[in-house]
Amino acid sequence: MKLLKLLFVVLLFACNDDSKDTPTTGEPKQIVVEMDAAASNVTDVSGTYTLEANKEYCVREDGKYKILLVKSVYTDKEGKEKGVFATKADGSEYLVDFGEFYCGVVDFTNPEAYEWYKNEVVKKHSLDIGIDGWMADFGEYLPTDDLILHNGKSPMIEHNHWPALWAKCNYDALKETGKLGEVVYFMRAGGTGSQKYCTLLWAGDQSVDFTIHDGLATVICAALSAGMSGCGLTHSDIGGYTSLFGNTRTKEVFLRWAEMAAFTPVMRTHEGNRPEENFQYY
Repeated sequence: MKLLKLLFVVLLFACNDDSKDTPTTGEPKQIVVEMDAAASNVTDVSGTYTLEANKEYCVREDGKYKILLVKSVYTDKEGKEKGVFATKADGSEYLVDFGEFYCGVVDFTNPEAYEWYKNEVVKKHSLDIGIDGWMADFGEYLPTDDLILHNGKSPMIEHNHWPALWAKCNYDALKETGKLGEVVYFMRAGGTGSQKYCTLLWAGDQSVDFTIHDGLATVICAALSAGMSGCGLTHSDIGGYTSLFGNTRTKEVFLRWAEMAAFTPVMRTHEGNRPEENFQYY
């Protein structure tokens, strides 16, 4: 059985101009080679957002992660550069406040933006540098207030269809490169039609406890519901993810979660949103 180590190696985002991260340069292959000494297989984290600035790389202040950045434009038939982001009614780019930075929403209803993400981000900057899989994160956050989509539909209508578009973009990249069955991406968002394009589902960001409202017990219900919905391959973050208001993961929670995960198709751990405060297997 192929074991995938989840490494936050290549985050397909770009830091905005107000970022305190230090920019640097280098080739994506160098990142994979550096990390490959510790893991024979490398996965990354991707998402339906790309940040607004167009730098090449940035490095976290602690030096822990080098982050690959991609230019968020495509060239149209007339040779003009155009943005891939959805816009506001006034024509400006719609930016989502992520708390630490702002992100643009890649407009997957725009065929050119769809092709840009599939070719530039997934193929060129993931598959071509040897990535074996990724967390195709988010997909459920399409704003619905002042967002204008390329296809002219209301974001209220497109909201539930968005995860299927996000899944299809990833799926098409694998299919066109002959990587289906060899590379895996896993998603937390879904809608009608996602089943065909989602290679692996995960239950999202559970609380790091045993509670029945958002803890270990909920991933069992989630797996059953996913299976009934047509997503038979599913798993969860071993030990949970979300640690808030003093709720921290204990060794018992982690071990019990691992025991349960042994009966799911994939076993994958997660440090959680506050690694230093929670039990880790290492």
